[in-house]
Amino acid sequence: MVRKCKGKKLLVRGDYQRLPRVSMLTFIGCNCILENYSTEGTFDCHKFRECCRKFGGIQA
Repeated sequence: MVRKCKGKKLLVRGDYQRLPRVSMLTFIGCNCILENYSTEGTFDCHKFRECCRKFGGIQA
């Protein structure tokens, strides 16, 4: 559990472990989420284009 009190340091109770960063790329339509992609770390140009191609149905 994490709490922040104004004027005080951040308090952490219990075990705290930093998890690996996960980035999400989500395509949203008018009524719903159309597709969702995730990757460990951040998206680079290659990963971003690969997800866009998958979403568009384009073979690379």
